[in-house]
Amino acid sequence: MAQRANLTLEQALLEIEKIDTARDTFIWQNFHQDIASSDNYDLILNTSEIKLEGTTRIVLDAIQEKLGVSAKNRPASAPLAP
Repeated sequence: MAQRANLTLEQALLEIEKIDTARDTFIWQNFHQDIASSDNYDLILNTSEIKLEGTTRIVLDAIQEKLGVSAKNRPASAPLAP
């Protein structure tokens, strides 16, 4: 963000904090939910530790499990929907 917005690292960190606070406030005011509560999420992934392919596989598996969709008869490269 610092490079894109032509900011110093300190300015960028302050801007990120400002945006995060505004986002938290919006969610609380409109939905009365704490954005930091893990109860509000079905799945949380640290994508800095998992490659894109692994992340995609985990997310698709979670969606299939939640929706009760079986992938047994679907080749790994086939899309979920026809």
